[in-house]
Amino acid sequence: MAKPGERADIENKVGEIANRIVRGKKALENREVRWYRVNYVAKLVASVSMSAGFSPPLIALIGGEGKGETLQAAIGQLEGLPVYLSVLGFTVFGVLAIMQRIYVDKDYEKKAIQAISMFEAFQRIGIQMQQRLPVTDPMPQLNQLHEAVMTLELASAMVMPDHRKYKVETDQYSNELIQEYAKHWDVQRPNERRV
Repeated sequence: MAKPGERADIENKVGEIANRIVRGKKALENREVRWYRVNYVAKLVASVSMSAGFSPPLIALIGGEGKGETLQAAIGQLEGLPVYLSVLGFTVFGVLAIMQRIYVDKDYEKKAIQAISMFEAFQRIGIQMQQRLPVTDPMPQLNQLHEAVMTLELASAMVMPDHRKYKVETDQYSNELIQEYAKHWDVQRPNERRV
């Protein structure tokens, strides 16, 4: 059985696949996913503020549904609340409105969903690779897996993190796999074996 360093063909293929797995899993750290999560929380805050009565006058004013409403009239509807709560409500609403506009304009939701899906797909591929490595010659299965990760990388190019950013993690993951599974591999390639 092989030792690490004796089957460069397998190790190179493991490294190439590991590179995409690490980057695919790191897609959850993308800016779009963070915005997606912030937007989710912002919608909850907006919902709570609607329930508390802060937002309806503002929504009517900004949405144009107020039919002649003025800012002073909208503020007047908040009468009875402490001033700091009114200011806080207006500030939160303004920040949420700006964030929502950026979120929609930059199409972050679509990219975030794609990044989350990519994370899940590469997580499954990582498991598949671990299942395919403990055999005497994993190259045929690794070639199939390599083709799958290349296709997935191409389809997810807009949200796939840059390979240079995760080189250390990629090398570490690849080396761990090689250390663990090299003992299962034949020292010689199938076409090099003597009959």
